[in-house]
Amino acid sequence: MRISICLILFIGIMFSSCEKIKIARETPKCIKEKIKEQKKNLCAHEGSTISEHLFQGETVYYLKMEGGCIWGGSEFLYDSDCGLIAQTKSDLGYYQAIDTVRGEAFSNAELVRVVWEK
Repeated sequence: MRISICLILFIGIMFSSCEKIKIARETPKCIKEKIKEQKKNLCAHEGSTISEHLFQGETVYYLKMEGGCIWGGSEFLYDSDCGLIAQTKSDLGYYQAIDTVRGEAFSNAELVRVVWEK
């Protein structure tokens, strides 16, 4: 009896300590892997997001990592096969956003959905 109670408590603690990552459906596998990497990344602070956009006729994924280990943060833009399209990193505390990609302003991209946020 005592062993079964300890076993139930142990199993309960194990399952309650696991945090499931909420990822939007139909997200490409390689983008899910990027999300899992960000989940483990100690530098990714609150406000870090991965969002899906339509840009220049294709689906792209925009990763914005807020503050932490990198001054100000970083941004990355991937295609649906996780090919890196554009990136920016802050330099000595000055944050630069992704603004022009392949000759077009990224502000023209249409937000489809937020795939993940921390």
